Amino acid sequence: MSPSTVRVVIVGASYAGASAARTLSSIKLNDDTNVQITLVERRDHYFHSIGALHGAVFPRFSKRLFVPYDRLMGSNVSHISSLSSPSSSRTSSTKENINSNDDDDVSTSSTKIENKHVTICSELVETHPDHVVLKNNMKVPFDYLVLATGSDNNSPAKTSSLKKEDGMQELKGFNDEVEKAKSILIIGGGGAGVELAGEIGAKYNTTGNAKDSSAIKKKIVLAHSRNKLVGEHLSEAFTKDLKCKLKNLGVEVVLNERLDLPPDIVFDNKVNTRVLKTLSGREFNSDLQVCTIGNRINTKYLETLELAVDAAAAAAAAKDLDSVSSLHLVDPTTNMINILPTMQLANPAFPHIFAPGDVNNRSKVEKKASYAYGHGQVAAKNIEIMIRAGFHNVRSSGDKAAIKQLLESLSLKKCRNPINGAKIPLGPKMGTAEFCGITFSGVIGNFIMWLGNGEDYKLSRTLSLLGYSPKELS
Repeated sequence: MSPSTVRVVIVGASYAGASAARTLSSIKLNDDTNVQITLVERRDHYFHSIGALHGAVFPRFSKRLFVPYDRLMGSNVSHISSLSSPSSSRTSSTKENINSNDDDDVSTSSTKIENKHVTICSELVETHPDHVVLKNNMKVPFDYLVLATGSDNNSPAKTSSLKKEDGMQELKGFNDEVEKAKSILIIGGGGAGVELAGEIGAKYNTTGNAKDSSAIKKKIVLAHSRNKLVGEHLSEAFTKDLKCKLKNLGVEVVLNERLDLPPDIVFDNKVNTRVLKTLSGREFNSDLQVCTIGNRINTKYLETLELAVDAAAAAAAAKDLDSVSSLHLVDPTTNMINILPTMQLANPAFPHIFAPGDVNNRSKVEKKASYAYGHGQVAAKNIEIMIRAGFHNVRSSGDKAAIKQLLESLSLKKCRNPINGAKIPLGPKMGTAEFCGITFSGVIGNFIMWLGNGEDYKLSRTLSLLGYSPKELS
C-alpha cells in the first residue's frame, strides 16, 4: 500500500458504524491521498433493530430486517466472509488480502487491495494505539479507528444470532411461542418492554375498547419496577398516555413492582408456565415470560489500551517527565467509553480514536438509532478534517508539540446536545411522543409516531444507507 493511503478501521456496522462508513467512503480527496476503510462486523448482515419487535410479532416483516453489507461502501470492496479459522473460510477472491505470516496481519505493505475498502466478518479482541487484533490473532493496522460496537439487548429486541438464517429463525421461533401462549408476562417497562407489549396487543387484542373482553386473545402483563414507563426523564403524562393506549390493547401495566427472581432463572423465550412473585408478594401466572431488561455494553477489548495508558503514566512519573494522562478510557460503572463531544476518546493520548453510538458515555436520551447515526457522521466528518490536515503524518512523527498545535488549530465538529424526549410505537398504528416536556397523546401521538416511523419502521431509510431500495428486499 502506498504511503499516501490513509487507513481507517471501523469496528461495528450498526447505525453508528454504518453511518461513519458510508460518509467516509464518499469523501473526495486529492489524487495523492486515498482512504481505505476496513469495516469489521461480527454479523454477516445488517440487522434493522428499529423494526425488530414488530418483526418478532409480525413474521412477514421480519425477513426484511436482515440486509447485506455489500453495497454500504460502494462496489470497490473486498469481503472476508469468515474467520472461523486462520487458514479457512476466506473467500478465494480475498486470500491475497491477508499475509501468510504468523500474526495473520492485514498488512500495509504486501496487500494487493490498494484503493479498495474491506469488510471483515469477525470480532474485536484487543485495541492498541496503532492496530486492532481480531479473533484468530488477525492484526489490522490503522491511522484512525472508530469503535462503534454498540450494545446488546435480550432477544427479540436484538437477535443473538450472527448469521442471517439463524437470526430469521430466532425471530420466527419467538413468534411461534407467542402464538402458543395464552398469557404473557413482559418484565421491564423500558422502551423495549413497552413496544413489545404494544406489538403483541396490536396483533391479538386490537379492539379499540378495553371493555370488550371477548376480543382479548392474549392476556398480557407488563411489569415495571419504577413509577414511570420508558424513562425517569419523561413526564407523568407520557406514562399516562402509554398506559391508556396499552389498556386498549389488552395490556395490564403494573408499576412499582419488582419481581423477586431466583438467581438461576433462565428466560429463553419458550413457553414455560410459571408463577413469579414480586418483592411485595404479588403473583403473576404466565405461559411465556419475556425479559426486556439488561442492556449490555462490552468494552473488554479496550483493556489492552488501558494497560498502555497506565504503563505510559507510570513511566513518565518514574522519570519525572511531563505527566501522561491516566484518564480512564472506560467508565467502570457502566462499561461505556468516555468521550468528548467530537466523539474522540476523552483521554488526550488518543485523538485518532473515536467511539460513536451506544458504546459511549453520552446521555441516556441519545441511546437511540437516530442519535447513533448522527454520532457516526460526526466521527466521520472529524476524521475527514484530520486527514485533510495531515494529522496522521504528524502523529506518526511522535512530535508531541506539533501534534498538540495541530489539534488546537482544527475546528472539529461537535455532537449537538440532545432534545429530551422519546417516541414509542405501540404496534403499526399507535404510539406516544414527548419532546421538551410536552407530551403528544391521543391521536396526535399516533400521528407523530406514524410520521416518524412510517409504515416500515424506518426501514426504507436504512435500506438507502446500505445502498438498497425497498423493492429489492420486499
